[in-house]
Parts: sequence; C-alpha cells; structure tokens
Amino acid sequence: MLSLSGCVKISLLNEKGKEIVLSFLRKGDFFGELTLLDEEPRSASAIATVDSSVFLLTRSRFYRLILTHHDMLRKILKGICTRLRLANKTIEGFAFLDVYERVERVLLQLSRNQGIRTVNGIEIVNAPTHQQLADIVGASRETITRVVAVLKKHGIIISYKERRLVLKEYTGRR
Repeated sequence: MLSLSGCVKISLLNEKGKEIVLSFLRKGDFFGELTLLDEEPRSASAIATVDSSVFLLTRSRFYRLILTHHDMLRKILKGICTRLRLANKTIEGFAFLDVYERVERVLLQLSRNQGIRTVNGIEIVNAPTHQQLADIVGASRETITRVVAVLKKHGIIISYKERRLVLKEYTGRR
C-alpha cells in the first residue's frame, strides 16, 4: 500500500494488548511490501491515526510493475534496507540505552523528519502523544511524563502542548 495522505501507524501488539510502535508513515510512504514479496501473513498492523487515503496494490499487479519498472524495485529495496537499519537501531536502543536516551533519540529523529525551524526552536506539529511516545520507546505513559519534565528542565524540550512539540536545536547529547 502507498499512503496518499494522512498518517499511518505501523505497530505490533502482544497478547496482553501492549503496543510497540515501529513507525509513523506519511504521504508517499509505502507499507505491506513484505507480504507482497514473501507471501507470508502480515508482520505488523497498520492503523490510520488521522483521516488518510491509501492506494492498494494487488500482488499480481505489484509483480508486473516491478518487472517492468526496475527503478520502482530499487526504491522498494532501498526502503526495506532503511527500515531494517532502523530496526537494528531500535534493537540497539532497547539493549543499550536508558529511557531518557531512547526518548532523546526519538525526538532527534522527529526533529530531522518532521521538524520545522522557527525562531522558538524546532517545531513538530502533530507530535506523538505521551502514550504514543511511550509505545515507541517501550515505556509507560507515566515514565514519559517524568522524562519530558526532565528534558524540559534541561532545555531540550521548550514546550510540549496539544500535539505541538518545540525542541531546542540539538544533536541528541545532553
């Protein structure tokens, strides 16, 4: 599938209903490619977080397209490699970083991918909620609230209100 508009959350749920967010996809991002390629069941859930429009591609049409449009296949393979590298960094983060460092890493990634430089700092509109941030870094919402307070105290987060996040321009190190 290809996201034409909106935002799609890709996540995993365990039997107890605990969620880990793998990514948020926006206009132009594709998903579901693994199932098209290996014909196995889906490995994650895709949920629209806002009104979204997606383009569905059948397996037979997908194969016809990649056989005739080699540039499309290269882009898909590059996207899969990018996601694999991100998954490796996520695993590394869970293994070696504390929750503060994991949150900082996510904020840095958000600032690079969605941030808009303003006079106040790097602004992220439609930022993840505390619960969504918790789901991304594998923590509780309460822990994220404490982490956000500490990051505000250190000046890394300037403000975080109503899905609008303003960050000091930083490299991820306190």
